[in-house]
Amino acid sequence: MTKKETTIPTPVLVTSTPIETRWQSLTPSEDEWDSQDNWVRGLLLYNTKNPVGLGIKTRGTAAESWTSYVERYEVSTKMVRLAAEQDLKNTTYSECQDFSTHISILRSKWAKANLLGATIDDEDFKMILLTSLPASWSPIIATCIKDGTSTEAISLLETWSLHFSPKSSINPVAALQVTKPP
Repeated sequence: MTKKETTIPTPVLVTSTPIETRWQSLTPSEDEWDSQDNWVRGLLLYNTKNPVGLGIKTRGTAAESWTSYVERYEVSTKMVRLAAEQDLKNTTYSECQDFSTHISILRSKWAKANLLGATIDDEDFKMILLTSLPASWSPIIATCIKDGTSTEAISLLETWSLHFSPKSSINPVAALQVTKPP
């Protein structure tokens, strides 16, 4: 009896070259994804002046770097908005100043603050305007606090400034007093 010989085929090692996908492919290989992620992160960091000083995450993925950009931007944007709001609220009027110029400055600062994300509505602006005025304007301020828009308050205040400015000889308190007939 002869022994039947069994031969086991030698495995053939088949190597395939990975197929490169397009840059915008939604299914890149792991190596392609790593390469593209590093490229994007590099662009973010290369186009930032002093990313380390700004606290931008320089290691990790591009998404992590981008998240640190967004966090820093939100903080700095809020700081700028806060400064603009404070600048508006700290603006005061002095008797020697031109009232129309004061109103123009306040309106510009109001627009700037709102452009930066503040939510200062007309009523808030009117209160900021009224608090910017000196104590000598108290009689007219009391009138302006009532219902009405900032435009209506400004109209009353402009009339007041024309008639009762320091250059005027009219005493505003005396002008507002009513005497009872005998």
